Amino acid sequence: MNTSGERTGGKIEIDGSHGSQVLTGLLTALPKAKKDSEIIVKNLKSKPYIDLTLDMINTFGGLIEHENYERFFIKGNQNYQRQEYTVEGDWSGASCSRIDCRKNDSFRIRLEFKTSR
Repeated sequence: MNTSGERTGGKIEIDGSHGSQVLTGLLTALPKAKKDSEIIVKNLKSKPYIDLTLDMINTFGGLIEHENYERFFIKGNQNYQRQEYTVEGDWSGASCSRIDCRKNDSFRIRLEFKTSR
């Protein structure tokens, strides 16, 4: 998938039965869109991952409302605020934050590895 241009917002319907990655990407990106957005989700299977995503967005100052994980309402023109955020334990958890941070020069990420012996 290639994207270009501005994030304008709008309404989209997606199938959540194959995982939460597409929804997570939209939830992370759409608060920065010029207009409000609505996401309608059918068959969402990964609600705990969406809770993690919503928590992270909230930590950085974003606000997203939802109705039972089936409809998400996202106000446009939101601004994320710089925060220190700890991502637990694995590369899959860190990868989404790392990719999103690369899109904004004002964010820095520091990875610390701790081993237990």
